[in-house]
Amino acid sequence: MVYSGVALRRTNPELANRRGCVLPAPSPRLSVTTLQLFYAASDLRCEVERYESTAWGPDPVYVRWSAAECPNGYEAMADGVVFVMAPSDYRLERYSAELVELGAERYGWFDRSYGDRVLITVLPTGCTIRQCSPEPWAAKVHHGRVALLWTSAELDKTGSGDLVFTLDETTDDPTAVSREINRQRLAPRPEPIRLGERGW
Repeated sequence: MVYSGVALRRTNPELANRRGCVLPAPSPRLSVTTLQLFYAASDLRCEVERYESTAWGPDPVYVRWSAAECPNGYEAMADGVVFVMAPSDYRLERYSAELVELGAERYGWFDRSYGDRVLITVLPTGCTIRQCSPEPWAAKVHHGRVALLWTSAELDKTGSGDLVFTLDETTDDPTAVSREINRQRLAPRPEPIRLGERGW
């Protein structure tokens, strides 16, 4: 995945000038955030790593979600759940955070970020998610735990970028859990019925 803070596809400046187009203003670049969730006694804890820049510009950020080892020139985040190569003005922050408790093992991550975003959540050992809004783009197993990936395309569907989910214990193998999450995402969904198209 390659991201640019100005846009995923930039207009050709020369062509835009000939056509009298106005180029989009620079915007904050991609931020990559990882949440590592774990239980300490019965309390759910969250350790955050965030890779972002306060500068504005078009320089791309490269994200490797599927890589098994760290590629040359990349930095590992959250013990290698994802690898990122970013411009030199990016900084990596690490801190503890709290999810918002909504009751009945339901939690929210409310984060107001600007620009494009990648969010990765590593679930506690022996856990899966239910009733997740928005649904993740992909899942995989990382050190025996289920890891989930969202991009701006999914997060923007909520209108706010918020993530809300129910954390559930499971005895299923993490590979089976991640496979089922990916299967549900890729499963064909019925086309919406539009008035007039079927003679109604």
